Amino acid sequence: MTIVYWILVGVLGVTGLLWALNLLQLVARAKDRNTFRVRANRAPDAPTEGQLVTVIIPARNEAGNIGPCLDAVLAQTYQDFEVIVLDDRSDDATRQEAATRQERDPRVRIESGVERPEGWMGKVWACHTAQQKARGEVLLFIDADVRLEPEAIRQARHYLAEKELGALSVFGMLTMVSFWEWVVQPVVGGLILQNNDPAEVNDPAKKDKVMANGQFIMATRGAYDAVGGHESIKGEILDDVGFARRCKTEGVPYHMVYGRELFGCRMYKSLSEIWEGWTKNLFAGLHYNLKLALGVCFALLLINIVPFVVLPVAIAWHPNAADPLVALAIWNVLAMYVGYFAGLMTANYSPKFFWTYPLGMLVTVGLFANSARRIASGKGVSWKGRTYVTTGEGQKR
Repeated sequence: MTIVYWILVGVLGVTGLLWALNLLQLVARAKDRNTFRVRANRAPDAPTEGQLVTVIIPARNEAGNIGPCLDAVLAQTYQDFEVIVLDDRSDDATRQEAATRQERDPRVRIESGVERPEGWMGKVWACHTAQQKARGEVLLFIDADVRLEPEAIRQARHYLAEKELGALSVFGMLTMVSFWEWVVQPVVGGLILQNNDPAEVNDPAKKDKVMANGQFIMATRGAYDAVGGHESIKGEILDDVGFARRCKTEGVPYHMVYGRELFGCRMYKSLSEIWEGWTKNLFAGLHYNLKLALGVCFALLLINIVPFVVLPVAIAWHPNAADPLVALAIWNVLAMYVGYFAGLMTANYSPKFFWTYPLGMLVTVGLFANSARRIASGKGVSWKGRTYVTTGEGQKR
């Protein structure tokens, strides 16, 4: 036996232990998923009227999304709401699509975006501009690609009031259609949620554990103003996480919950959109720490890809399932697939593409690397036709 053999045995022994712990974590978190979860039928007697809720939808070049998004909002079982669509200087038919819904329902208002000041991110500025026109006692910020289920506002508002919270963010269902969406989106989403246990995120004593989903953030007007609104996070690429951090800093009661029955969202429709969208976010999620980004890339490759590379080599080297290296490689690959399959099933996603896990992880590593490269080099990231250059201390362009 060579030293390389025993090094590989040691490496796969460690990664195999990590995969065993991952399987145990899936079981342990099953309770948290139900504790911090808002279902469509969670509170059958929840009121259908009461506080006015202002639904704010920032929309830039969302002609294909804004109509269906508004249709879903207008179909809510909760009745006391208004909708503000902030047309963020779109150069497509976004405004016209929104206007057709405004003609049918006076609760819809369209506001025009203005040139953002220096130091502001585009979406943050749009939300800030729109909330100034809001009349509601409760604000709900959603993205144009979100499709609310009829009970969404009613159940979320009831949860907010029942738990005496100032703010609430919900993780809904990812809607996936194309091959690359199925390959990449569950992997990236799983990594994010795996490292953000809601029991810790929702613990006000754990100031460093913050997470939110910008697709659905609900806050009382009082809580929103208390944290400084979007102005306090004007330079943040991850405005949702920034808002959650402000809540914890200012002592505003806040929860992150699962709510796959409340809404769905198709974030990206192609590999190019996936690449551009996650490149914008991932390095920011690592606090613009280049060493941390390199460490994450190395760890993801070591834990998720190396076992697949070693397995055929080990079998060719020692074609015996009882051989330590072969056995460990088999365990790593099996545990990896079992964990991913179970994770998909737990989240109510189809497991039909579970076998693409290593491919999805390779793309994810590439996304982390590209995000770090572009931002750290000063090239910046692009989204919706705009380029943002930031170092984590605020937007430069």
